[in-house]
Amino acid sequence: MSVERLQRNRVKQRICSPTLLALLAICFPALHAWSQSPQGPVSGAFVRSEGAPGVRFTSGLMVCDEELFAGRWVNRYWTSTGQIKPEIHLQDQSEARPGLPNDAFQLGIEGQNLAGTWKWVGIEQKHLTNPDGQLVTIELESTARPITVKLNTEMHGNPVMVRWLNVSVLFWPYGHESCARRCFDRERYG
Repeated sequence: MSVERLQRNRVKQRICSPTLLALLAICFPALHAWSQSPQGPVSGAFVRSEGAPGVRFTSGLMVCDEELFAGRWVNRYWTSTGQIKPEIHLQDQSEARPGLPNDAFQLGIEGQNLAGTWKWVGIEQKHLTNPDGQLVTIELESTARPITVKLNTEMHGNPVMVRWLNVSVLFWPYGHESCARRCFDRERYG
């Protein structure tokens, strides 16, 4: 190759490299947006009613699977990759569970831990707007005390799930339930 031809190739490389980079910088965001799902963020709950009742929550790539096992509402697994574990991989997990501290929540009253006393009452799923999402409410009832718990999980398609409990006294031996709330508030807040 002649020296003149080598110099022309170097000039072309110097011009093409920045041009190619600029072209990629313009096109890459458009390709990324094009590859995304048009449906938007995903959130949902899959309810299992066979065997031990349970729910698999999905919000974005976050997956949380829980079930009622031996009167305890327990976590089966959490994952942030969007991968759902097959049931066959979770079958032996139940035998290893007794004694492990994997309850999704803990509740006690008058010194009595209510873990191991819960029974399934039902589930309610509700679509939320502004922002778009889903609210799943699981209702459990204690067999040891007259108490129900509503475990609320709010999902909006991102990796954060918001959870809270609603605790209700079904029967209060000292009178009306509103009295129980006033007594509880007095003890708690003085």
